[in-house]
Amino acid sequence: MTTSPGKRLLLPAVALLLPLLAVAGSAPHHEEPAGHHRDSQRQQNGLSVSFQEGFPNWRLRQLLGQVSGVSICAKGRSFLFQRADRPWQADDFDEHERYTKAERGPIEVSTIIELDSVGRLVSSIGENIFYLPHGITVDKDGHLWTTDVARHQVIRLNKDTRKPDLVIGEKFVPGNDASHFCKPTKVAVASDGHFFVADGYCNSRVMKFDPSGKYIGEFGKRPSATPGANLADNEFLVPHGLALFESLDLLCVADREHRRVQCFHAGLRQPADFGQFVRSLGSADDLGRVFDVAFDPSGNLLVLHHEDSGVSLVSVFRPETGGLVTRFTFVPDNSQDSMVGFGDGHSVAASPRGDFFVVSSLSAVCDGYDEECFGEMPTQAPYQVFKFNVDQRIPGLM
Repeated sequence: MTTSPGKRLLLPAVALLLPLLAVAGSAPHHEEPAGHHRDSQRQQNGLSVSFQEGFPNWRLRQLLGQVSGVSICAKGRSFLFQRADRPWQADDFDEHERYTKAERGPIEVSTIIELDSVGRLVSSIGENIFYLPHGITVDKDGHLWTTDVARHQVIRLNKDTRKPDLVIGEKFVPGNDASHFCKPTKVAVASDGHFFVADGYCNSRVMKFDPSGKYIGEFGKRPSATPGANLADNEFLVPHGLALFESLDLLCVADREHRRVQCFHAGLRQPADFGQFVRSLGSADDLGRVFDVAFDPSGNLLVLHHEDSGVSLVSVFRPETGGLVTRFTFVPDNSQDSMVGFGDGHSVAASPRGDFFVVSSLSAVCDGYDEECFGEMPTQAPYQVFKFNVDQRIPGLM
């Protein structure tokens, strides 16, 4: 099931993944979760997909602040990176991009929440480290790579100790040289340990490092054209998300304010190819602001983007050709989860098996579905995390 680039599917939550998994080609999920799970009410082309209610459970969600990042490990566990009582506010940075609230100290509660397949708490870590969390990535070995825009740093948490074992950048010091970041947004990690950093809100670049954290190089620059003019390749205005697909040596960047995705050679096969432009996906008129990108195991690129109204959509592209496979959103049914809608999506992650994906949203939920609190920015409220399971598919359907 496909749509033309100018159209989108508007689907109930239970049918969200129908168009996507028609091209996924990934292994089906055979284990039935033990918790509450609403069966799909639609089947099409042999696909049955369901929104998983109670993920995470309501009690846990009441303890979450803004969930700025999501990632999924090889075991299928989801990691949420949350800001607790520290939503990003307009006065958090001065005119020089320096964090203005360092005297508050780091967030004292857990900022990284690990969930099992039904949304139950596995672990909670990251106390007294982060000031303003942004992106999180789990590498193949289970290490957690995070960015903190207040600290202007990339921080890796060891898989065993769950404590920082690699920190890149100077704490609270923004910069644009090889040893500084300015509000870095996300990290992508290769299987050989090389990693890439989207940097970010100030510097409009993507940087590459070796496994020890040694700087290798960078690409990207601020736009040189006047507003409304044609954009050049390799120009970014807030590179907000990164996705790496190693078999294609492809690194794709969510160029947020330019409303497009740009893909480049990662330089993993031939280091000299690093940063060479491959193609753009989408356009400003087509996508709206692009917040994150993620590859599924079959090489489909999930692009999380916003309409100007704030409604979030996911477009699925084949990066080899640049072709749009489909586009979808959904309308929540406001059942027991009291969802406020699929708006303000901030991060997307696909499971390594391709049997589910998770989206975080900065839209807050009001207890009891209280419409009077819509549009407000509570300092602590159950912000949205959506999980969608793939129950059936036709093997090999493209």
